[in-house]
Amino acid sequence: MIPDSVKKIFNENLWYIATCNDNGSAPNVVPVGFKRVCDDGRLAIGAVLLET
Repeated sequence: MIPDSVKKIFNENLWYIATCNDNGSAPNVVPVGFKRVCDDGRLAIGAVLLET
């Protein structure tokens, strides 16, 4: 399980998520539009304009 202190950091701070591939292109970095630490310890992440 994720400690409450870590959950607080996840829930209260702005996140950015990045994707990259192995073809040498630059990573795509976007702010996370939705984030939540689920009760079972999983992270739910939704991002706007995320390219892969």
